[in-house]
Amino acid sequence: MAWLGIVCFCMRHVRPVVLPLLSSNFLELNLRTYVRDCHGVPGIWFYSLDANQPFAVWIARLFFSLPYLHAKMHLEDRNEEIRYFCRRRGSARPLIYQFRLAGDIGEAKIGSLEFLLIERHRLFASRARRLETGRVYHSPYRLQKAVVSIPDKSLFEQDGLRAPSELPTSLLYSAGGDVTVYRIDSVS
Repeated sequence: MAWLGIVCFCMRHVRPVVLPLLSSNFLELNLRTYVRDCHGVPGIWFYSLDANQPFAVWIARLFFSLPYLHAKMHLEDRNEEIRYFCRRRGSARPLIYQFRLAGDIGEAKIGSLEFLLIERHRLFASRARRLETGRVYHSPYRLQKAVVSIPDKSLFEQDGLRAPSELPTSLLYSAGGDVTVYRIDSVS
């Protein structure tokens, strides 16, 4: 059994450390699962990451070996509901996710499902058939419950997976925070 997550982001002021003046804002949608490497270190494996900023897609693919794809995306925030649209290049129909906030959770408690899904500080990727990993740092997120009114499952099929038949187990929202992704190295 594995947990799968569909995560919508608004990325703000994203920049490479070596180019501090080159900052970018973009939307991102990712399909992920939660894994452990051969040493038991927990992290995230991405099936796909859609973004509406071609330069960010290129940088992430080149330097982080992440499966970023270019997409047309936009976000609507009105009447206390957030609607997120994503149409991957080459796809005929957009993915649509709509939700509203439903209550404060605070920081994820150690040992909780929220902690398992949110507090991952490592990512994994593949380059030339080698497993690579990079450390990710962020302060604990302040979480809120969310209620999804449009739970689009087509992203699973676009990424070659069978869509789950049941409704999502956990629906979370965070206003965000600063995140640092460190260089990618081969897993030894």
